[in-house]
Amino acid sequence: ADGEELDPEAQEVLVQVVRYEGRRPILSRFLRLRGRLATLKPFEPGVELSRRITDQEKAARLLELSGKLELGNLGLRWRSRAVQAGEEELRAEVERLKREWDELLNRFSSAEGPAKLAPGRAVADVELPRRAKERLDSLRASVCPTIPGHHVLKACGGELANAVEMAEKLLAQGMAEEQVRALFQEVLRREMPCEGSRLTVLHVKLDGTVIKLGEAEVLRASDDLSELVLVRMIRGRGLYDGLGTRREPGDLAVSLTGLGSMRLVTSYLGADGTYKGTYVNLNTPVEVCPSCIRYVDLEVDVCLMPDGSYKVLDEEELRKAVEEGTISAELADVVMKEVESVIRDIEEGRVGPPGPDVLKALGLEEPEETG
Repeated sequence: ADGEELDPEAQEVLVQVVRYEGRRPILSRFLRLRGRLATLKPFEPGVELSRRITDQEKAARLLELSGKLELGNLGLRWRSRAVQAGEEELRAEVERLKREWDELLNRFSSAEGPAKLAPGRAVADVELPRRAKERLDSLRASVCPTIPGHHVLKACGGELANAVEMAEKLLAQGMAEEQVRALFQEVLRREMPCEGSRLTVLHVKLDGTVIKLGEAEVLRASDDLSELVLVRMIRGRGLYDGLGTRREPGDLAVSLTGLGSMRLVTSYLGADGTYKGTYVNLNTPVEVCPSCIRYVDLEVDVCLMPDGSYKVLDEEELRKAVEEGTISAELADVVMKEVESVIRDIEEGRVGPPGPDVLKALGLEEPEETG
């Protein structure tokens, strides 16, 4: 850190940036030099094959060649495309990686840290929200059998991802589409959340940071999951962001959202049912998986106070995201139109304190009106 005094005995070490968490680089001392056909692993001796190399004969050929390459204590991992290359090309790739490692060591020995010894690769994580995945579904369907919701459901992983693959294999084998869809709907009914399920709320920031808002119980769920009512117990103390009302252990956070919704509408209640305000988060269309809901926060929020007043937060953050190229101007326009819709719903009473049915499900009585 700036201004920090280093131990005179401290050693300079060679590290590699392997990824970023938000804007913070994550470093590793286990360097990897990646080529088109192979990856050199200087501090991890041994030879590995990509899991995608399933042809035993081709795998044996690569392992046999590895023994002739004079790797010493260097490790090597053959990439899947190595099976398509000839021996001369494979040898040339490994020799190039070894030279690259030698050059890196020479630069390290003469450099004074901290110093960049080699440029990284330009890699971008692209977040594909639900509507983009739906477009990919249609493109995929134009060339091969594709279950509706393919990309969203595959991203859920687990049994659901396996079920997608199985259903599409059945379609490819000629099973009637109506029959496959009926079978797949049974899987969805079994795997997807229903009343009483517990879900983790994954709140993804524009910089890629994933915030777990905690585990919520599904209080109510429509058959198509377009309407979800979730409840979380508050454990910490403080003030609710944007609302300024007191946050106390035992409070309840009641969230209304649903599959494809651009809102997460969370109302906060005291243990006795006292209304503490509503926070409306604007986000990419919500994706629902068996164990979580997930969305990307689009910066702007709307807060409804207990006295009925409201305010819009962080419009400048949305504009900044557009200027930086993180999101498009078109998406920002969609967000602001949704903000206008939220405000109309507040003014017309569609967004506000939870209704009597929700309070009853929570075991709370609707507070009596005073005055």
